[in-house]
Amino acid sequence: MKPPPFFSAVARRVLRHGDFPSREDLIDKLDTYMINRNETAKPYRWTYDGTPTQGHVDDDEQHGY
Repeated sequence: MKPPPFFSAVARRVLRHGDFPSREDLIDKLDTYMINRNETAKPYRWTYDGTPTQGHVDDDEQHGY
Protein backbone atom coordinates (compact mmCIF):
# COMPACT_ATOMS: atom_id res chain seq x y z
CA MET A 1 0.00 0.00 0.00
CA LYS A 2 1.34 3.41 -0.97
CA PRO A 3 1.51 6.19 1.63
CA PRO A 4 -0.89 9.09 1.13
CA PRO A 5 0.48 11.83 -1.15
CA PHE A 6 0.85 14.23 1.78
CA PHE A 7 3.41 12.03 3.56
CA SER A 8 5.44 11.36 0.43
CA ALA A 9 5.52 15.11 -0.29
CA VAL A 10 6.81 15.84 3.23
CA ALA A 11 9.45 13.13 2.83
CA ARG A 12 10.57 14.50 -0.56
CA ARG A 13 10.53 18.20 0.28
CA VAL A 14 11.55 18.31 3.93
CA LEU A 15 13.04 15.08 5.23
CA ARG A 16 14.98 13.45 2.40
CA HIS A 17 17.95 15.81 2.15
CA GLY A 18 17.40 17.71 5.35
CA ASP A 19 20.12 18.54 7.81
CA PHE A 20 18.61 18.91 11.26
CA PRO A 21 21.08 19.81 13.99
CA SER A 22 18.34 19.57 16.60
CA ARG A 23 14.80 18.36 17.14
CA GLU A 24 13.66 21.99 17.29
CA ASP A 25 15.21 22.66 13.87
CA LEU A 26 13.31 19.72 12.38
CA ILE A 27 10.06 20.96 13.93
CA ASP A 28 10.70 24.49 12.61
CA LYS A 29 11.28 23.19 9.07
CA LEU A 30 8.16 21.03 9.21
CA ASP A 31 6.13 23.98 10.53
CA THR A 32 7.45 26.24 7.76
CA TYR A 33 6.57 23.64 5.13
CA MET A 34 3.06 23.22 6.54
CA ILE A 35 2.41 26.97 6.73
CA ASN A 36 3.58 27.49 3.13
CA ARG A 37 1.59 24.48 1.92
CA ASN A 38 -1.57 25.65 3.66
CA GLU A 39 -1.25 29.11 2.09
CA THR A 40 -1.28 27.58 -1.40
CA ALA A 41 -3.58 24.62 -0.69
CA LYS A 42 -6.00 23.40 -3.32
CA PRO A 43 -8.87 20.99 -2.70
CA TYR A 44 -8.20 17.38 -3.58
CA ARG A 45 -10.48 16.01 -6.29
CA TRP A 46 -11.52 12.47 -5.40
CA THR A 47 -11.94 10.18 -8.38
CA TYR A 48 -12.76 6.93 -6.60
CA ASP A 49 -16.48 6.15 -6.71
CA GLY A 50 -16.49 3.37 -4.11
CA THR A 51 -16.73 0.51 -6.57
CA PRO A 52 -14.16 -2.23 -5.89
CA THR A 53 -11.68 -2.71 -8.69
CA GLN A 54 -11.51 -6.01 -10.54
CA GLY A 55 -9.44 -8.55 -8.65
CA HIS A 56 -9.79 -6.56 -5.41
CA VAL A 57 -9.26 -8.58 -2.24
CA ASP A 58 -10.48 -7.28 1.13
CA ASP A 59 -7.78 -6.88 3.78
CA ASP A 60 -9.55 -9.50 5.91
CA GLU A 61 -9.55 -12.03 3.08
CA GLN A 62 -5.94 -11.26 2.22
CA HIS A 63 -4.80 -11.91 5.77
CA GLY A 64 -7.06 -14.94 6.31
CA TYR A 65 -9.35 -13.43 8.96
